[in-house]
Amino acid sequence: MDMGEMTELIVRRGIYSVPPNATVAEASRILEQYRIGSVVVIAGETFLGIATEQDFSRIIHRRLPPETSITEIMTPQEDVIFATPDTGRLECLHRMRKYGFQHLPFKMSESDKKVVGILSIRDLAFDFANLEEQGRLQQEGYLDSAS
Repeated sequence: MDMGEMTELIVRRGIYSVPPNATVAEASRILEQYRIGSVVVIAGETFLGIATEQDFSRIIHRRLPPETSITEIMTPQEDVIFATPDTGRLECLHRMRKYGFQHLPFKMSESDKKVVGILSIRDLAFDFANLEEQGRLQQEGYLDSAS
């Protein structure tokens, strides 16, 4: 899958968001209900940050009550690393590894303010596994190189 196809998938899938006054309990219900690994925190059209599975694990470690504001555990916008359609898959993986993130909010351009989706480490893992499988099938003669 090239970045164009991945962009379509990310945009089509959309985002799950909560307002900044949401509690960690409310946000965690969204993670569980939709079996996702992150929610974005948005006020109106403004992206404020992202809360991921890693952030939620801090709740347990720090023994925070369920009524804690999502803004207390989220990664704020100024610390977020973004991806765009121009960001290559390997560059996305590099950014995740370098900064310790498993989710990159996705914008249509670097200057764009609106987050249209989330690129996860799972997306990249499935994509790279698919590429590896295609290579193996080509090598074994099941696919021609034009496939």
